[in-house]
Amino acid sequence: RLQKTLVGRQVIVPDAAPAGGITPAACVPRVKLVYLKTHKTGSSTLTNIFHRVALTYNASVVLPKSNLFLGWPSKARIDDSYVHVPGKAAYDIFCSAHARYDHDRIAQIVPGGEHVTVLRDPAKHFVSSWNYWGTANHIQQVSGMTVTMEQVIDDPDTWWPRAMRSDRDLLLNSQAFDLGIDHDAARSAVTATIAAMDEWTLVLITEYMDESLVLLKRKMCWSLDDVAYFALKVQSSGLTRKKRAIPAETVAKIRKMNWADAMLYDHFNASLWRQIALESDFAAEVAVLVAKKAAIADRCRQWADLSEDDHRLHLLGESGDLTPAERGCHLQQLDSGGFVKLLKVVHGVPPLECHRQGRPVKAFVFHPIAHNHADPIVTMMHRYTLANGLRPALPLRKASDTYVWPDAAKLPQSIANIPDELFHIKGAGTGRRDRGFDVLTSATYRYDRKVVGAVVAGAPHVSMVRDPVRRLLDLWESPEFGVHRQSDLDPTVTLDAILKDPDVALKKLSPLDRALVFNGQAYALGYDVTAEDASAKGAEDFAEQLVMRFSGINGLLLVADHMDESLVLLRRFMCWPMDSIGFPFVGDTDMELSETEQIRIRELSVYDQAIFDRVNASFWHRLEYELSLKPELGMLRGLRREKMDVCSAAWASGGTIEALDRLKTA
Repeated sequence: RLQKTLVGRQVIVPDAAPAGGITPAACVPRVKLVYLKTHKTGSSTLTNIFHRVALTYNASVVLPKSNLFLGWPSKARIDDSYVHVPGKAAYDIFCSAHARYDHDRIAQIVPGGEHVTVLRDPAKHFVSSWNYWGTANHIQQVSGMTVTMEQVIDDPDTWWPRAMRSDRDLLLNSQAFDLGIDHDAARSAVTATIAAMDEWTLVLITEYMDESLVLLKRKMCWSLDDVAYFALKVQSSGLTRKKRAIPAETVAKIRKMNWADAMLYDHFNASLWRQIALESDFAAEVAVLVAKKAAIADRCRQWADLSEDDHRLHLLGESGDLTPAERGCHLQQLDSGGFVKLLKVVHGVPPLECHRQGRPVKAFVFHPIAHNHADPIVTMMHRYTLANGLRPALPLRKASDTYVWPDAAKLPQSIANIPDELFHIKGAGTGRRDRGFDVLTSATYRYDRKVVGAVVAGAPHVSMVRDPVRRLLDLWESPEFGVHRQSDLDPTVTLDAILKDPDVALKKLSPLDRALVFNGQAYALGYDVTAEDASAKGAEDFAEQLVMRFSGINGLLLVADHMDESLVLLRRFMCWPMDSIGFPFVGDTDMELSETEQIRIRELSVYDQAIFDRVNASFWHRLEYELSLKPELGMLRGLRREKMDVCSAAWASGGTIEALDRLKTA
């Protein structure tokens, strides 16, 4: 239904503006295209145009696994960064995400494509990028020093070494970098690149986007409706506000620092206007395009505040049938990532999504919280660690399920010094130990992001929360807590008595045991909940901070009460194979409580309840925008049944390693 609705038809409803600049009838639209998407140049608007062209002319698109990058900032990673559409060896359009240009690699994917990119005035580009990427904050994080943009351009050799590598890639001759020119390239390399790009179909100029698009439309034999656009990332970023002119002295310093970008821009800006001078009736057609843009803005403004995933869900039919005009507006406002997800459905891409560029995570932190069903995930991560030759940080104490508790600062001292050779770790004996560990997952500890980051540097952090009622029931029935109840409490004490008067009933327990009973998840996540600050407002603030701390590409919070969905999201986040998560799982306790008892637990666990509510809401909001979730859940459950059958057969055969090996061989 979606393919029938979207593919092979004009997706922008024409308005009453005169056609203008009609191309000859013999002109055949060109749909083989390589678009090198540069950063902060209006490239998202162009990507939207090219995605819509792909739908209009039923062209195949190179779709990034991560939805965001095609190997960037590495040229070598282009080959493994895109999904392979069934039955496709080569594609029509390369446009969907940022990549560093590599002619030979891209030519293998889109042979014979028309080459296009866009450049922006180097001074405007630098100022915009400095503000957008928060470069001053990055330099402060790396060096502890406060700096202004003016100080950096006055003394770049001093400040760029104090920035993150990504800052240099995104601000220091970054347009040249995107076009494949290395940071240490000589002027001759830029001159050679310019000569090669002179053979491209067109280099558009951001400051003259409408003129550039009319020229591109003529060269590609497209219609004005194909290139009419709703400017993306403009309203939300404040680009519609009047901007102050950049002082001439600042412009000169930026152009000197970003000399390669200046060479590229000056050459292709002049080239654009030389080509326009050869066209006829050009200004009239630009005026028609401007009129079409105004009509689109007026027609589509009511949906401008929707996220790209909201637009995609409308187009997938989740919000009812759309009129052609509504469909056109949602397509016009769909940003790169959301459009890629839509095209994956259109092209019938296999369901296994990956949030990274096809590269499985090989260094990670999982923060297990006691009685949150963390054991199966820890076991899964141990298997992955062994299978991939990773170096795990294992607890020093024998037969211990904790590293050190509760002093988070002592975590590094609680890790065992185990030779790499015992784990058959790749690179053993080559100084790997100096770079720290790959994995922290084996036992419980109190979370401190800075301390954990010193153990496993640069790794994503994952944790999992649980409904506080189910967690308390699991804790109450656990053998270890049962021992403590027997030794420290009156053995006959009931859970009901604790709920009625916890201060009296639990006063004989150690402070650490008491911390586990109510708000134990907040305590494990690094927060000391006292009677004075156990307010709903304080709990909500902490929960919000926690979600922010675990957001983005470097953090993930799972929900134990929805284990299957959590495992699928974890697999996608880590970009792991499906068989890494398909394990038999033990369910919840059978113990039940009355509604009154449940309410009382939630009142006493105000921080844990706030954490669970906020994380659970964020979790389901995230899942709402995941493609092909139901098919992957079905695959997971089928794989789990297969593994349970294998394990059952192994135990029936005596449960020996030899018996299991025989089954695996069979």
